[in-house]
Amino acid sequence: MGIAAAETVIAWQSHEGLRISQAAGLDVIDCAMCGFRHVVPLPDSRAESASASPLYIDEFQDRLLFKHNIEVPVIPWPRFPKRLLRVCAQLYNSTSDYEKLASALKAEL
Repeated sequence: MGIAAAETVIAWQSHEGLRISQAAGLDVIDCAMCGFRHVVPLPDSRAESASASPLYIDEFQDRLLFKHNIEVPVIPWPRFPKRLLRVCAQLYNSTSDYEKLASALKAEL
């Protein structure tokens, strides 16, 4: 599965941006509101309450790390139970990294 060219503007709640990729019915957008890339929509958290810890780790973030060896932050946004998966695009990331994330999202969601 290749990364699609950013052609389509996706709007979801107050988030809007160019689609970077699409897999399993989810869009990865370059969000104009947040200033970072994230998956839209990410299902609500299954946890009963928000973590009080400043070291908040979402159970979905743990699954991606321990089952797929993918380290990405899943953050409450704008507040629990809503959340975003933040995609970090750096020079050391390759297309295969994003394809691996898309496969993991398809498997886990």
